[in-house]
Amino acid sequence: MVLLDGLWFFGGNRERGIGRYLTYYLEHVLSVPQEERLWLVPKSASHSLRNELITRFGGRSLVFDFSQTMPRQQELLRRYLDEKEVVEAYLLSPFERPWSLLDFIEVLVDLNIETTAIVFDLLPLQYRQEILSTWPSEDQKIYDRRTSKLGFIDLLLAISPFVSQQLTQTLGISTKSVEVIPFGLNEKWITPPKEVDLKWWREMSCGKYVVTIGGGEWRKNLEGTLRYFAKHYAKKKYTLLVICQLGRKQKWRLQFLAWQLGIHNRVQFMGQLDERIKWRFLAQAKVFLFLSRGEGLGIPVFEAKRAGIPEIVVSQQMADAGLTKLIKQVTVVRV
Repeated sequence: MVLLDGLWFFGGNRERGIGRYLTYYLEHVLSVPQEERLWLVPKSASHSLRNELITRFGGRSLVFDFSQTMPRQQELLRRYLDEKEVVEAYLLSPFERPWSLLDFIEVLVDLNIETTAIVFDLLPLQYRQEILSTWPSEDQKIYDRRTSKLGFIDLLLAISPFVSQQLTQTLGISTKSVEVIPFGLNEKWITPPKEVDLKWWREMSCGKYVVTIGGGEWRKNLEGTLRYFAKHYAKKKYTLLVICQLGRKQKWRLQFLAWQLGIHNRVQFMGQLDERIKWRFLAQAKVFLFLSRGEGLGIPVFEAKRAGIPEIVVSQQMADAGLTKLIKQVTVVRV
């Protein structure tokens, strides 16, 4: 049997590009037969979601209770894997989240289970310490603990040269343990909801919208996005739509910055939108701003390209990470 990390499936990204991207690698790169797949899934996940995972990808599920103490979890997992005669394990998920197979890497090593991980979302090299300083102390400890365990994995598959650089230079992983696999993600992977007719919404657009999709954390650089919008688009009577979930304090801080910049009447914080509504705004946008300091996949840019937004502006950091090699005809700026 082959153990697969099904935990990524229970996050918010399974319907976006990450889910389809990992599906591609599961079928074409890892080539794990369905009858040999054993998915590790949390007990807290709903029965319908677990069924959806098995229906989509085949195999069987190993339901695991992550609420127990770590020694107890390790003991149970060791017993389960021994009973199932697991010989290989694949980690398909990012590692800065509540659960991860990286927490059990010692168990996999002790059982001589060959481990491979697809790593697609790391903190950017030059900003690692600044980003970590904005995290709660417990999250920092989890991140540091898990990154220190990456060296135990037999093979790390980086989805881009940028991610490979983070593994070898930032974390000191041996280059013999890291391989770069083809970055097959492009706008063709990104599909809008069937209910949204992009062409119709594009033709019906009567507003001057600039759209950004990001998050409240430091690396997403929403402060820089507001400043860039104020300098280049506010006087042209554009409206900036910020599509992301923000905490109360994050939103207050950004609203205050917009007021300081004199653009508070030109910025709308939309929150986390339904996919159908989000794609309608993307179809009507004239400009897409993506001034993040570092990404693993950069899915919002592919969404903007798929939506046909005529002007896409990305940060120099994203260009340095190789994003401009994947998406042509973008404007690169320093912020």
